Amino acid sequence: MSLSTSSSLALEGRSARVAAPAKAGSSWIEGLELARSAATFLVLWVHGIDLLPEAWRPYCNPVVLRPGWWGVRIFFAMSGYLIGREVLRVILRHSRRGSVTFLLRRWLRTVPTYWMVLAALAALQPGRWGGEVVWRNALFLQSLTSVEPSLLEVGWSLVIEEWSYLILGVVGLVVVALWRRPPDRRVVLGISTAVVVAVIVVSIAVRLRYAAGPDPSWGVLKKVLTLQLDSLAYGALLALLAAAAPALFQRLSQGSWRNLAACLAVMMLVSLALRQQGELGWISDTLGWQCLAAVGYPLSGLLSCWFLLALWPFSFTMLWSPLVLPIRTLSTVSYSLYLLHLPLHQWFVGSAKGLAPFIGYLAVSIGVSWLAWSVLEKPSLSLRRLLR
Repeated sequence: MSLSTSSSLALEGRSARVAAPAKAGSSWIEGLELARSAATFLVLWVHGIDLLPEAWRPYCNPVVLRPGWWGVRIFFAMSGYLIGREVLRVILRHSRRGSVTFLLRRWLRTVPTYWMVLAALAALQPGRWGGEVVWRNALFLQSLTSVEPSLLEVGWSLVIEEWSYLILGVVGLVVVALWRRPPDRRVVLGISTAVVVAVIVVSIAVRLRYAAGPDPSWGVLKKVLTLQLDSLAYGALLALLAAAAPALFQRLSQGSWRNLAACLAVMMLVSLALRQQGELGWISDTLGWQCLAAVGYPLSGLLSCWFLLALWPFSFTMLWSPLVLPIRTLSTVSYSLYLLHLPLHQWFVGSAKGLAPFIGYLAVSIGVSWLAWSVLEKPSLSLRRLLR
């Protein structure tokens, strides 16, 4: 399927072509790999900006971009879609074993590597972390209801993801156990949609209550699981749309450069509106917090889904050839890179500010993450394949 090549993003000397959009149920979607690479780079970029000269930073992290915010929200939307799709398959196949296998596969994908990184950090900083802190981090308990000490600064997002996996897997197991025979597809999709919408509504209500409190905090609102229960829900809605209305999903995912540009423009407008952490700036503080809680987070989740749909039909063949290997590498090592980039960043903090330390941080983070992927993640992935 050909896309318009009028945009300056089109490849020089080659018509921009995209493989036919992946079917909603296919397991490998190259556009999602591009989205994963983009989200990984946004997070990696924003955490390294303080290594640049101070005069450069406003240009590398403008208020209309908010790279860290969108990087994490895109990760959540992608996880919600992929996990929601798998849970739907388990329920529709009426497989109890499938529910257990789902949880084991997800944990083999994420937990062993996370534990090894935690063990290394605790060993490298003896005496800094008490045993209780380490165990609570190992069991993803450090930000369930409040912000507690975390060995990894990004640990709060992993708490949200891992508990979402557990809740979705248990729900799938309970539904399969209660239904004595394979359930009607329309009933499953209807109930699932109602549950996901209910999670979103409840999460908004809980955030609004917190935002109306005496002293709301950006860190608490962003990191605490009970205030972010809907983080993966928007991606799950995307999976439900793909299952319930595949023809509509196909039409929505037949993107173009124009669609992608429109999505990015709206994301920038939202970033501008949320230009200050925890407030909107152009209205009162209390109302600003409430808008962030009830509008900012849901809107960012929906826009992240739009971003996924906009990239859905794209492929690596559309990229300038020297970019293909780096972008594929980012996608491959994204999880290890997410875990390791901030501890590695600390090595460069004390150095002189400049472009060289920034590039060194990027190169070392990607290189060490590739090594971690090869040594830590690949064995876990091999075990995971046995559970297909």
